Amino acid sequence: MKDDAGARYALADLMLSNLYMIPHLIGLDIQKYDMWHSSNLEDIDYVEYIPEEIRECIQPSEIEWMSGLYHSFEFRRIRERYIAIFQALQHTKEIEKRKRLLNESRSLLDSLAPPDAVQSDPE
Repeated sequence: MKDDAGARYALADLMLSNLYMIPHLIGLDIQKYDMWHSSNLEDIDYVEYIPEEIRECIQPSEIEWMSGLYHSFEFRRIRERYIAIFQALQHTKEIEKRKRLLNESRSLLDSLAPPDAVQSDPE
């Protein structure tokens, strides 16, 4: 798979959309994270809902590409901070602190955004 900024960004976005999806696709043992999930689609149970037809279309070279990026320093740093943020959110009740944490979580992929990407304000 071509390793361009758009593809890297899309993979990182997938990683944060469901922390269990990429490990499942590349054949890793999956650990359940003790953290707040903003959607039930982010839960570990949803990795089994990938249709077999889609799984069969993923080439070994694409799995290798995903694995390489998933284990890279950059993706680990983003993933670990995302997990720390959502673990904090699990126990944070103060609205302003929750807003700061959520804003930080939304900015984690900024370093990967393709140069021509337009960032929209989520609020």
